[in-house]
Amino acid sequence: MMNVTRIFVAAVSLMASTSIALADCTGIPNAAAQPDGAWLFRDSETWRPVHDLGALIADGRSRTVSFVYVANEPDSGLGRRGLLVIKGGVVGTVSTKDDEQVRLTRDAYLKMDVCESYPAFSGAWVSGRSYDDYHDSGYRTPDDAKFRAFHVKYAARSGCRWSNDAKSDAYFAGKWQSNRSQFSFDPSVVAKGQHSQFLALFGITPAYAGQSMTNRRVEIKRYRADKNGLACVTFQVKLKPGSFVRINDLERGRGFRGTELSWKWPG
Repeated sequence: MMNVTRIFVAAVSLMASTSIALADCTGIPNAAAQPDGAWLFRDSETWRPVHDLGALIADGRSRTVSFVYVANEPDSGLGRRGLLVIKGGVVGTVSTKDDEQVRLTRDAYLKMDVCESYPAFSGAWVSGRSYDDYHDSGYRTPDDAKFRAFHVKYAARSGCRWSNDAKSDAYFAGKWQSNRSQFSFDPSVVAKGQHSQFLALFGITPAYAGQSMTNRRVEIKRYRADKNGLACVTFQVKLKPGSFVRINDLERGRGFRGTELSWKWPG
C-alpha cells in the first residue's frame, strides 16, 4: 500500500509541476508587459531582449545561455496553447558524417485536454539529408520511424494538432506553410511552405542551397497560457562563434503564421 501511495503522490506531483511549467512566468519580471513573441536571454539576474546578446558574448568564449519565449495574448486566456520549435546549429563546412547529423529532443508530455501523452525523446540522431527531405519536401526517408516518434499531437488553439502536419494553410500570396515546413532550416520553406507543395507544380524540387551547417539540433516545447493569456517557455542553448538559433511558434498568429525569429553569432 505504501508503494502505491508513493507512486500516486509522485504522479500527482509530476502532473502539477508539468502543468505549472506550461504557463509559469513568475521568474520573468514584467513578463506581462512583453509583446507577444518576445524573445529574451538571461544576463546574470536580468532578462534582456535577445538583440542585446551580442554584447554578452563579445569576448568570443563559448557558453550556455538561458532564453525565454513569451506568448502574451490577453484576449485568448486559456485558449492560447501551442508548440515552440527551437532550431540551432553552427555555420560551417560539413566535413564528417557526424557533422551532417541532426539531433532531435523533447520533454515527456502528459495528456493535455484530449491530446495524447508521450515519453521523453532525447538524444536521437538522424541524417541531415533525411531531416531536410522529410521537412522541406515531404519525402519518405530511412529515418521516418524516428520522425514519427519525435513529433507529437499537441493542444492547439482549437483541438489537437500534429506537429508534423503537412497540410498547408489556406493559400495566400504564394505561401503553402504548414506545421512541418516550420521545422525546416531553409528560411524559404519556413516562409512559403514545402518545396513539393509550391514548386512541384513546375517540376522543381530544389535542395537547400544556403550556408553549410553543422551540429544541428531541434527541440520542441509545448505551452499553455494562463487565464490571462500569458505563457513563458524557457530553454538553454550552448553557443559558440558561428552559432545560430531560430524559433517558430506553431500557434502564434490568427489566420496568418507568425514569422520565424532568428539570432546568429556574430549578428
